[in-house]
Amino acid sequence: MPGQTPTSVADAALAAQQNPDIYHGNHAFQPQPYIDNTSHGLTLTADHDYGASTVKSISSVEDLDYVRTEDYGSIPVPNGWNRYSGHLAHYSEELRLSSNGVHRWNWIVGAFFGHDRLHEYDHFDETDNPIYNTYIFEEKYLQTTTSAALFSHNEISLTDAMRLTAGLRYTEEQKHFTGGTSTLPGDHSSNNIGLVNGTVCTPTCLVDAVLKYHEPTGKLGLDYRIGDALLYASFSRGYKSGGITGVYVTDIGAKAPYNPEFINAYEVGFKSTWADNKVRLNGALFYYDYKDLQAFGLVGNEFRIFNIAKSRVSGLELESSWLPFSGFQWDFGLGLLDTKVLESNVLAQAPSGVYGSIVGHRLGNAPKIELDSAMSYHWALSEKLKATMILDANYRGDTFYYVQGDPRQHIGGYGLFNPSIALGDPGDIWKLSVWAKNALNKLYFREIFNDGGSVIGFPAAPRQVGATFSYRWR
Repeated sequence: MPGQTPTSVADAALAAQQNPDIYHGNHAFQPQPYIDNTSHGLTLTADHDYGASTVKSISSVEDLDYVRTEDYGSIPVPNGWNRYSGHLAHYSEELRLSSNGVHRWNWIVGAFFGHDRLHEYDHFDETDNPIYNTYIFEEKYLQTTTSAALFSHNEISLTDAMRLTAGLRYTEEQKHFTGGTSTLPGDHSSNNIGLVNGTVCTPTCLVDAVLKYHEPTGKLGLDYRIGDALLYASFSRGYKSGGITGVYVTDIGAKAPYNPEFINAYEVGFKSTWADNKVRLNGALFYYDYKDLQAFGLVGNEFRIFNIAKSRVSGLELESSWLPFSGFQWDFGLGLLDTKVLESNVLAQAPSGVYGSIVGHRLGNAPKIELDSAMSYHWALSEKLKATMILDANYRGDTFYYVQGDPRQHIGGYGLFNPSIALGDPGDIWKLSVWAKNALNKLYFREIFNDGGSVIGFPAAPRQVGATFSYRWR
C-alpha cells in the first residue's frame, strides 16, 4: 500500500497549523474526516397593538464558524482530501404593519433589510488521487450580500365563500465577490495536458465582481369553500438571485457569474374532510415553468453552478388521513413528478467521454414517484401511563442525482421502514421511545458525485436502533 508523497505530507502539516484539531485519532494517509461547527444567534421580536392594526419588528443576528474535513475517496487508500472552513455573519431586520380583526380585507405591508458577510477558505489536496494527482488548490473568497425588499400580502373576502389572495414583493440585492481559486506550493496542474477546458489556473483564478439584481415577484390566488371542502387555484412568480460559483475551478471561465432563476408556478387543488372529520383528503395539480434554473454539477471539466435555459416540472400530490376508530390513525401520501429540460446549451459527458446535449433529460433529484405511509396507535395502559406505536414507511422512485443523466449517477427505487414504540404519561410530560431507522437495512446512496475523473457514491446510513427519553418542565 503506497504512502503519502512528501508534498502531501508537507501540505497536511500546513493545514494542521491552521487548525490543530485536523487530526482526530490515527489515520494512515489523510486527515480524519470530521465536522466542527459553532453558531451563535439572537432574535428579538417586538410588537405593539394600535387597535385597528399591529406593528411588529423582527431583528435577527447570527454568527457561524464552521470547518469540515473530507477524506475524498471514502476508501482506506490515498485518494485525496478536502477541507472546508469559513465564517458567516448575518443580520436582518423586518418591519410589518398588519390589520387586526376579521374584515373583508385583511392586509400586511412591510419592509425587509438583510446583510451577510461570508469568508470562505477551502483546501483541496489531490496529490494522492490517481486521476488528479497534480492538484493542490485553495478556494478563498469574501462575499458580502445586501438585500432590501418591500412587500404586501392581502386577503379579500369577495363573498362569504370566496376569497382572493394577492401578494407583491420588490427586491433589490447586491453581491460583492472577491477571491477565487489559487494553486499552492507543490501543485503541478500546469503540466497536466489532460484538461478539456484549456487554461489552467496558473497561478490563480481570481475575480472581483459586483452583481446587482432587482425584481418584482408576487402571487395571485382564489379559493372557494363548498361545505367541508375548499377549492383553490393560484399563480405565483418567484425569483432567486444569481452569483458566482464558490468551489475550486481550473478554468477562469468557470468563475463567470450565473444568472438569476425565475419560476412561474401554477397550482389547482382541494382540501376536504369527510365522515364527521374522520377522513381528510387533499390533492393538488401543479405546473412549474422555469427560466434559467440554477443547477449544480459537472460542465466540461468543471464542477460548478450553471443555468438551464428552460425547463418544466409538472406533478400531482395526494394526501389522506383516516381515523377508523379511537386511537388509530393512518396517514398516506402520494407524489407523482415529471420533469424535463426544454432548452439548454450545456453539454454533458457520457461515460464513453462523448459530449452531448442535456435537452430532454430529467432534472436532478427528481424521482417520478414518492410514497409515504404512517400508521399510529395510541392506547392507555393505566390512568398514568399510555403507549404509542408508529409504523412509518416510505418509497422513493429511481433518481438521477444530477441533470447530466449519467447512468453512473443513477439509483433505482428503494423503500425504508422506520418503526417506533413509546411509553409516557397522558400529558406528555415525559416520554421514553425505542426506535429503528432503516430497520430493513436497505443499502443505498444519499449522493453519487462525479468530478470528471472519479465517480464516488456516498452511502446513506444503514440500520440504526436507539432510544430517546424526553422530559418537559411546565
